[in-house]
Amino acid sequence: MTAGEVVARLLLQIFFVVIMLSILLIVSRSPDAGVIFGLAIILAIPGIIVTLVLYVPIEAACLRRQWRGLSWVLVPLGGVVAPWLLFPFSGNTNNFLAGVLGLSPLGAFWGLFWIITRPIYSRLKSLFE
Repeated sequence: MTAGEVVARLLLQIFFVVIMLSILLIVSRSPDAGVIFGLAIILAIPGIIVTLVLYVPIEAACLRRQWRGLSWVLVPLGGVVAPWLLFPFSGNTNNFLAGVLGLSPLGAFWGLFWIITRPIYSRLKSLFE
């Protein structure tokens, strides 16, 4: 996996989320729906960091060992586990648990978006070669 592939797939991943949120904003009739888009921008920074620190190494290790199918399970599972890695550093356990229960599904979806970009990137790369 090259650095160019990682950057292209990361941009594809962000593109998918922007498209989904744009559809949500178009369909929603609430004037407060823009807050969701602002929250997505705030959560994009930790999402990019988790992608580079967690998802890329997990997928690279799976691909190196020819475990392509296992990477489809391990990467979203890594997104679920990622917020729990900060548990030893939490000061207030109740607030931490509430945050983790909210962020774990988001980590799984972000990991799923990362895995989905692999076949899309391969297809786009073959079209432009």
